[in-house]
Amino acid sequence: MAADLFGFVLLAFCYVALIVIFWQGMATFVFGPDRILVRSWVDRFRRRPFRAFPRESGLSLVFSGHSGISLRTPDGVLHRTEGRYVPPSALRRLIDVATREGLPIEYQWTPHVLAARDTRTWWQRLIGG
Repeated sequence: MAADLFGFVLLAFCYVALIVIFWQGMATFVFGPDRILVRSWVDRFRRRPFRAFPRESGLSLVFSGHSGISLRTPDGVLHRTEGRYVPPSALRRLIDVATREGLPIEYQWTPHVLAARDTRTWWQRLIGG
């Protein structure tokens, strides 16, 4: 009985640890009139301040690699975060705000909220129709 309880607690701890590890790269982007503020989930948890990036003419938002989201300046990539675990609504909001603010967006991978949707029902996919 004690071994089962210990196993359950260990499994729950490992699950929470994996979530924290995966969310470590996720970031919050705040668009201001003269700068963009970026803070990761871990920075928020540790109460660290936002990193400020001045809005320059060469600043752009890049969906890079397999699922990365980067903020690129004319000098290079300044901040990279993971986009794989971002909810679709938050990813769509980030794209909408960046577009409205006039921030250029480069797509090296297509976010799942922009991908073509399969309109078939589950049974049509099951039978291959």
